[in-house]
Amino acid sequence: MRHLPMMAALMTAAAAAPAPLTLSGTVNAPPSGTVKGTYVIACSPNADGCDESLTATQQLTSSGKSAPFTLKVENDGPYTVLAWQDVNANGALDAGDMWTFLKQPGSGEAWRLKAPASHLVLSLAPQEKSVATLSLSGTVQAPAGVNLKGVMVVACAYEGDRCGDASVTYTIPVSGQTATFKFNSLSAGAYRLIAWKDVNGNGDIDNGDFMARFTDASGAPASLQATRTNITLTVTEVGAPAPVPATAKRVTPTPTVNKGQVGYVTGQVFDALGRPVRGASVTVNPAVSGYFNQGLGAVQTDAKGVFKVRLTSEVSWKAEVAINATWLGVPMCLPGEPLGNGGFFLAGDGAVRHFKIDVNVADLHISQQFVASTNPSERPRYIGDHPVNQFKLTLQPLGPAIDGGPAATYTTVIGTAANGYGGSTALTLLKLPLARYELQLAYVESNGALTPLVVRNTASPNAGFAASATVEFEKIYGCSALSNIEYQFPR
Repeated sequence: MRHLPMMAALMTAAAAAPAPLTLSGTVNAPPSGTVKGTYVIACSPNADGCDESLTATQQLTSSGKSAPFTLKVENDGPYTVLAWQDVNANGALDAGDMWTFLKQPGSGEAWRLKAPASHLVLSLAPQEKSVATLSLSGTVQAPAGVNLKGVMVVACAYEGDRCGDASVTYTIPVSGQTATFKFNSLSAGAYRLIAWKDVNGNGDIDNGDFMARFTDASGAPASLQATRTNITLTVTEVGAPAPVPATAKRVTPTPTVNKGQVGYVTGQVFDALGRPVRGASVTVNPAVSGYFNQGLGAVQTDAKGVFKVRLTSEVSWKAEVAINATWLGVPMCLPGEPLGNGGFFLAGDGAVRHFKIDVNVADLHISQQFVASTNPSERPRYIGDHPVNQFKLTLQPLGPAIDGGPAATYTTVIGTAANGYGGSTALTLLKLPLARYELQLAYVESNGALTPLVVRNTASPNAGFAASATVEFEKIYGCSALSNIEYQFPR
């Protein structure tokens, strides 16, 4: 009797154990064939065909026209169930083999079913030609400085407002600005393609991420049918200003808010192309710092770029503006510059203050590489003993500025003096538009002749000197960016 509680506990535990998940049924052979040697496969579909870790297989060993099968699977699926008899034993499904797959009732499409399921019937038939699987393939592209490694490509089998069970994903495993993708063994139907890089890793599509959708000619999301090749998805930054034509010009914005309210400061924030900026951060602080003065914090502009802040009794205030941005995949900010009457105002005057986002935040420092050698033939020409030097600099833009607007070609002659920063051999340019450029540099001889110099970007220390160098302003410091370039006289 003393063993009864233990037996009862064991019986209860056994009763509570979940039943194994199975897919079972019967395989039938054609009149002249046998089912012996047939493989029955439960395939868990993914972008590469079947997820091998979840695939279940059983080979039938009995002879005859019919035999049962039972496949134990790891989870409830969905699964595609198929049967294949490799008649010529070459390991490939080709002419002469026997095969079939479970079809949806009333259609010829593959049935993706959930486990457990029973009474499934698979009837083998000769394979007369190679099987053409449905697929989607193409290329993902990224802008300069954006690495595609980790980008998720989704083939969404759209069902109403969600991606259905037939949807598949692929994560790009390689680094670079271009990568290929391919989805095989797709079910028939319409798909929407999406590529997404979750930059901040929070699992949400938000500003700063990079994303692309397959679209029609108007730019609206569009569906496509498998099979299709040569699809191109170009990711762009979420929340970045919309692309603008190359002919677009930077203009002075035209505010629509022109009347203030006593006790408040209000205004609008625009980008350099005159478009209102949503989500800009506007900070209002006392104009003169003091022990009792407290800032009013930051507010965000609305869809029309408008902000409004209630003031307290401090005598005077100033407003400052910044927006979040991303350059070369690195978060940074862009400041706002006041339009017209500046950022200062009195507490009760109903001030109206407008701002324009400033993209002139890039600094460029150019210096001569110092070569230490006791062999004069190994030392390039040195001009540091000249009290004054002149250089001709050309910056040719390689794309738009950070805000999507056009970047202009910059050509100038710069004089340097021995008492300047870095002496007479160094050049510093401040507040350039933040963009990518090709830089060329020449030395202006005393007779006015130009001697082309060889240059390199110090961000690539292993790169050799060349006739030009790419300037990317890859060093980010808050709301500014910096590039360092070295030059030498050719030997």
